[in-house]
Amino acid sequence: MIANSSLKIDLRPILAEGFPILASFLRKNQRALKLSTLTALDVLIRNYSDSLKPAMIECVLMELPDLISENDMHVSQVAIVFLTTLAKVYPSSLSKISGTVLSELFQLVYSPLMQGGALNAIVHFFQALVLIKAVHMSYADLMKQLTNPIYSSTSSRVSTTLHKQAFHSVAKCVAALSSVCPKETPGLVSLFIQDVKNPKSTTAVKMLAFLSLAEIGRTTNLSAQKELKAVILDAFASPSEEVKSAASYALGNISVGNLKEYLPFMLKEIGGQPKRQYLLLHSLKEVISSSPAESLKPYGEDIWALLFKHCEYTEEGTRNVVAECLGKLTLVNPSQLLPRLKKQLFS
Repeated sequence: MIANSSLKIDLRPILAEGFPILASFLRKNQRALKLSTLTALDVLIRNYSDSLKPAMIECVLMELPDLISENDMHVSQVAIVFLTTLAKVYPSSLSKISGTVLSELFQLVYSPLMQGGALNAIVHFFQALVLIKAVHMSYADLMKQLTNPIYSSTSSRVSTTLHKQAFHSVAKCVAALSSVCPKETPGLVSLFIQDVKNPKSTTAVKMLAFLSLAEIGRTTNLSAQKELKAVILDAFASPSEEVKSAASYALGNISVGNLKEYLPFMLKEIGGQPKRQYLLLHSLKEVISSSPAESLKPYGEDIWALLFKHCEYTEEGTRNVVAECLGKLTLVNPSQLLPRLKKQLFS
């Protein structure tokens, strides 16, 4: 509180003595103390970056490996936020980060518990590493370490041994790295498309490729990739349910990044491809869930009409997805659509 106070009290005289004491608190078996200490260290690093000495940082870095694990995701998150601050304001200290810390981070990415704030913290840390051009932690280095457990496995069973959340987490990290290295994005997207097309690719590789395309496509216009639509539709015929689901997710999120190009195409496919309707409707659900309301409004009537056309479909699973889509679409413009939805209940 003192370090962050508006009173601007100068704490420089006690930093050299204070950092080792704070570092020792990170070893205590008191969760609240660890969290408070990490928060205090973060504030000190930001406010006194010009007065830090290597010895001060090193004594703290020594304690971090034990704090980063799936045993306590919130402590891990706060520790990673501290590392991100350190990377931004005192980048030279990153050479002191042990391989243990990085290995723990990559293990966390593959944890089934990884999501929300902790995942966002890791994403921002990886982006910071790339932006400051840290040694042995470049875009290529991080991308290799992130994806290697999936690409290096020749077993088709890796898709079942790894939790589904792990694939989503890796994909989010891949997209985040791509966003800070936009020149790498076209090549990366082409690589994923080739992975999907390659008959020798494992199910896990295809899942990662589609989920990564989804994360990249949500914020990047991929219309330059002319074969992408066909590649996704072909994947709907895959014998693997995981690949079909990932392809559906990809189509929905890529459409969010370019509604004008992809949404009319999707609506046409839903109307003309009965065998693909279930997967296509899941794609549409992603579009409705993730697109800004104003962007969806021009297509609202077409989507509304299409959904009611298929609401009496024979398969219960398809009807359930239609119902979800209708609910989410109604929330886009509730003042107009909710009365119409109520009216349909009595028709």
